[in-house]
This record gives sequence, C-alpha cells and structure tokens, in this order.
Amino acid sequence: MNTFNNSVYIEIISHIIDKLPDFEDTEIDDLHNNIFNTDLYLVYYSACNEWLKNHNICVFHAIEFVQEYEKDTFGETHTPINSESIVNMLVYIIGQEILAEIEFYLLDDMSAETITILTSRLNQLLQDY
Repeated sequence: MNTFNNSVYIEIISHIIDKLPDFEDTEIDDLHNNIFNTDLYLVYYSACNEWLKNHNICVFHAIEFVQEYEKDTFGETHTPINSESIVNMLVYIIGQEILAEIEFYLLDDMSAETITILTSRLNQLLQDY
C-alpha cells in the first residue's frame, strides 16, 4: 500500500480516527464519502503545496498517482491539475485504501461499538508505521 512516505499514511489514519465519532449512527457504506468527499481535506493552493513539500511528495508523482487511479476507476481523468485538487484527491484515494485495509465494509453499522472497533484497527495500523 505504501506509495508515499509513512508520514502521509500516519496523518490520514489519524484524520480518520478523529472523524469517526462525527459519523456515529450514519450508514457505514457512506463512511469514506463522509470523511473524504463532503469537505476538503486541505484548502488553498499554498497550504496544499506546503503539504506536498512537508511529505516529500513530488508534484508530478502526485499528479501521476491521481490520474492513474482515475483512469483505472473511471476510464478518464477528472481532477483539475492544481495543488488543491490533487492533494484532496490523493488523500481521498489513500483514505479509501486505508479503510479497505481495515475491512470496514464487513461491519454492519456506525454504532459506538463499530467506531471502537474501527479505532482499534486504525490504531493497530498506526503501529505498523
């Protein structure tokens, strides 16, 4: 799964952990969308450029990663080529990979118990980084 530095995965896993309680009693099938698609992860081009720099991500590598995902998934690219769009799509894709890795889709609901289970799985994943 590691296409980028561990710092990227640690940050995104921590973001998921922070957001889980916000979605208690929602549909578990909407979890990824709720966390990564209802609000931007980062705003402003300068903040996104700095994020890429802080994580030692080459802009061209990020663009290639996003475009490859979109071509594989949708058959064409949709994300505009600017730092804000690319960073947010990159985080969206990695968030999807992380949630798949912890097998969230096997759970039935977003109850408090499910949030505890997911948090535990995510914390275990953090230890791997």
